[in-house]
Amino acid sequence: MPVHPVQEQGIPTSAYRRRSKNDGVYVIFLGACVILLLAFSLMVHPSSSTAKDFRVVYFPARALLAGLDPYNPDHVLRTVHRAGEDASIAAAVDREIQGHYVYPPSAFAATLPFALMPWRAASILWMMASTFGLILSALLAWDLSRDLAPIASALLIAWLLANSEVVVVLSNPSALAISLAVIGTWCLLKGRLPWLGVILFSLSICLKPQDAAPIWCFFLLAGPDLRKRSLQIAVFTAALSLPLFLWVWHLSPNWTTELHSHLDILSAPGGPADPGPLDPDSELVDFQAVFSRISDVPRFYNLLSYLAGGLLLLVWAVLALRSPRSRETQLLGLGALIPLSLLPIYHHFYDTKLLLLCIPAFALLWSGHLRRRWAALAFTFAALIVTGDLSHTVLNRNHLGGLAHSFFPSLPVLMAPAALLGMGLFYLWAMRQSSLSPDSESGGARQCL
Repeated sequence: MPVHPVQEQGIPTSAYRRRSKNDGVYVIFLGACVILLLAFSLMVHPSSSTAKDFRVVYFPARALLAGLDPYNPDHVLRTVHRAGEDASIAAAVDREIQGHYVYPPSAFAATLPFALMPWRAASILWMMASTFGLILSALLAWDLSRDLAPIASALLIAWLLANSEVVVVLSNPSALAISLAVIGTWCLLKGRLPWLGVILFSLSICLKPQDAAPIWCFFLLAGPDLRKRSLQIAVFTAALSLPLFLWVWHLSPNWTTELHSHLDILSAPGGPADPGPLDPDSELVDFQAVFSRISDVPRFYNLLSYLAGGLLLLVWAVLALRSPRSRETQLLGLGALIPLSLLPIYHHFYDTKLLLLCIPAFALLWSGHLRRRWAALAFTFAALIVTGDLSHTVLNRNHLGGLAHSFFPSLPVLMAPAALLGMGLFYLWAMRQSSLSPDSESGGARQCL
C-alpha cells in the first residue's frame, strides 16, 4: 500500500486536506436550510406565534420612545393598543407576559433601533438578524474546530441548527444575544477585528447578561490579551448602559421595584415561568427545575440553585486560574463553563444555543485519545439532544415522553439539567487533566486558533 496515495495520484496532500476540512460547510448548510426555509415562510405568511417573544421587548422599547414607563404594564399595553396589535394580547397569559417587562434597561441598546420602525418591518428585520446571526455563529464556531475535527464538529453544529425552529418562530431575544456573543468570542479568540468583537459582545451583555456575562468572566481569567479585551468590554458596556439606566430612572424612579415584582409574578407557582411541578412541561434547564421537585417553595429552590451552581462556577474559576495559559485549556475551559453557567439561575431552552461555543472543546478531544473522544461525543450529543427543539418535543410531550412520564413524572423535566451537568463536569475534568499534562494535545490546540 502506498504511504501517500493522494500524492501518488498527482494531488498535493495539502490541497486534499483543505477540501476535506471545508466539507463541513456543506453539512452545516443542511442544518441551516431548516431554519432558513422556516424563517422565509413565516415572513411571507406569519402565524399567530410569529415573533411572539419579540413583542416582549419591542413594545416596552416603543413605550420608552413615547416617554412612558416601560416597566408599567398599563403603559406597555397602551402602546400595544396604539400599534393596532390588540389581537396579540387577547389571551390573559399573553397580556401577562407582554405587560411585564423583565429585561434590564441596558437591553434597550439592542431593541431601540428596531422600535423606531413599525411592527411588521421591525419583526421581519429582527427575525432576519436572529436567523442569519445563528447561522454565522454556527460557521464561526465550526471555524474554531475545523483544524481538529471538521466533519464531526459540523455534524453536531448542523444538529443544533436544525433544532432551533422554536427560537426562529418566536424570535426570542436569546437568538440575537447568543449570536452576538459567539461572533464576539470568535473575533477575540482569533484576534481578528477585535474592536468589532468588543462592540458585539457588549451588546450581548446589554441584552441578556445572564448568557454573556459568564463568558466575559472567561475572558477575564484566560490570560493577559483576553483580560485586556474584557476590560474594554466592561467599559463599552457601561458606556452603552449608563444613559439608558438614567433615561429609565427619569421616567420611572421605581423601575427596580417594578422589575422585581414582574419577576415574582411570572415565576410564581402556576405562572408562565414557574419552574415547579405545577408546570409539568417546564422548559427551564436550570437547577430550579430540579430542586422545585423536592419542595415547591421559591426561597428553597432558588437558594439551593444559587449555592450548587455557584459552587460549580467557583471550582471552574479556581481551576481556570491555576491552569497553564494554553489554547487547549482555553477551549476546554470554555467548554466546561457554558453548560455550568446555564444551571444556577433562570435559563430556558432557548439559551442552550450557547452550546455552540462548546464544539471547539469537543473537536479538541475528538482529535485526541480514543476514550476521551467517545466520552466527549456522548456527553456533548446527549446535551444537544435533550435541549434541541424537535428532540425535546419528542422526549417531553409525545409518546416517548408519555411513557417515561408514567414511570417517573419528573424525568422529562430533569433530563436537560442532568445532561448539562454531566457535560460541564466532563469538560471540567478534561480541563483538569490538560493542566496536569499541558503538552498532551497542545500542538493541535495551537493549530485550532
